[in-house]
Parts: sequence; C-alpha cells; structure tokens
Amino acid sequence: MMIRPNAKNLISHIIGVFALLVTNAIPSLADGDDPTAPSSQITDLLMMHGGAISNADKEENKNEIEGEPSVKRPILRLKAIVLRDQDNGTAIISNNDSENYVITLQRTHLLENSRALSIGGISLMVKEFAEASVTLQSLDNTLQFIVN
Repeated sequence: MMIRPNAKNLISHIIGVFALLVTNAIPSLADGDDPTAPSSQITDLLMMHGGAISNADKEENKNEIEGEPSVKRPILRLKAIVLRDQDNGTAIISNNDSENYVITLQRTHLLENSRALSIGGISLMVKEFAEASVTLQSLDNTLQFIVN
C-alpha cells in the first residue's frame, strides 16, 4: 500500500502531537509513575476543603464501626389530613419530600405494633392525632415526631 506524501505528513503530525501530549499533559506516564494516582493539584484541592469526607461522614462511619446503627432522622411533613370524625381519618406524611406515606388514623388502634410503618429505617406507630398534626413514636419509645 502506497501512502501519499500528505498522508505521511498527517501521520507524523499526529504522532508528534501524541508524543507532546504524553510528555507534557500527562507527565505521570512520561515519568513512569502510576497513571491512576491523583495529581498533586487534586490532592491539594481536597486538603484545602477538608478532605473528601466531611466530619459528619467520619462520625457516621465511626458509629458504624463501633456497632451502633447509623440511621438518619427522617424529616417528616404533614402533606394532608382528613378526619371523618374525631376518632377516624387519613393522613399523608412526606419524608423529606421524597416519599409519601398514607396512614389510616383510628383512635382504637393507637400505639399498635401491628400498624407500625418504617420511615427512613425507623419503625414508627401513631401515638396521637388532631386536626393539624400527627404524633408518631418509635417502637422502642426512644423517638417521637410531631408532624404538622
């Protein structure tokens, strides 16, 4: 196969650009360093901003290592509540505006474990409700949320 002179010039130009790229733009390849290691600019930037993991993340990891479960407290909002009478109704509760939960409200079934629901990894049951709020309590009685 015969290569025309213009094609030879183009190929040699491409090879020259690639060699320039390898020696200047990617110095780790030219120096024989590990190409997967981050550059000093990236590590300096991470150190300037306190590292890639925030202190809160480090604390959560510490709790998980020590055996304590790391569960974030849900951010609950009452989207709607409809009461059929003083003792019965329905509520829609949102967890951080990402998930909605429809809860049947019945005074005769307050604090029943069988009616518990899991929100954000925490099992909750209805403790009390009124026209503008629903009080939820964890099964182990350690957490209580007044959702309004």
